[in-house]
Amino acid sequence: MEKGKLNQFIKEGTMLYYLANKEALIPYIENGLKNKIFENQKMAQEYINEQAKEHGENLRHIIYFSPIKFTEEKWQKYVSKVYSAGGKYIECIYNDKRTSIREIKKENVPSCYYNQELARNIAEYTETKNKACLKRIRNLKFIIPCKIKPTKTTTGKDTLMFVYAQAVLTKAKETYYFVFTDMLEYQKWERANTRETSEGWEWKPLLLSSQDIARISKNHGILINACSWQLILKPEECRLFCEDDVSDKTPAVNMMKEQEESENDDIE
Repeated sequence: MEKGKLNQFIKEGTMLYYLANKEALIPYIENGLKNKIFENQKMAQEYINEQAKEHGENLRHIIYFSPIKFTEEKWQKYVSKVYSAGGKYIECIYNDKRTSIREIKKENVPSCYYNQELARNIAEYTETKNKACLKRIRNLKFIIPCKIKPTKTTTGKDTLMFVYAQAVLTKAKETYYFVFTDMLEYQKWERANTRETSEGWEWKPLLLSSQDIARISKNHGILINACSWQLILKPEECRLFCEDDVSDKTPAVNMMKEQEESENDDIE
């Protein structure tokens, strides 16, 4: 999105309304990798009503419109959010019914925290449950919270132990590893947890391949973006990240012993 590209149509300070996903609290990406933004909220609501009639009333529970004041700083943040959610285009609908579609170019996105291809496929899987989405991300990377602790081997040699953060779903009595698509999502989780704990924060973000994530989570599965999507993938779904079946090999990045019984956070 080139700087000032839309200024010829929209005045500085104008309130705009973009379509957002209610559950994930991110821009809603439609077919064609577009996010729509409207010059007034009535048009935004009318569009949602039309889509609900065409695709089912359940859509009203998924989509809403979110306001954004048109300033350069806020526009750049919005563009970055659309891009990180998997969008490639922004379609603007103006009061006089004119429309314009602008491509978001990677080099013009201000945030370096996005992981677009991963986020796009995860978002698509959330809606469609198409397993091809999981197969497409086999060469991409996730962020997992990790602690590295000194320990000793059975023979008494010094080594390191990798501890990965887990979520315990108390009602279902199931355990999953926290993973995140990008640093923006990881930071949401970090902020939420550092507010609630008085102890020193020991977790650090570790970048791992999807195959490594599948091997680590082979007995538990994963919870993706705990502060937005809250998407759970079972171990059998995670295995789609790998070309071959998940083996008992420790990930290449973890040459030391891996701690399976990771420390937990409870989620109701």
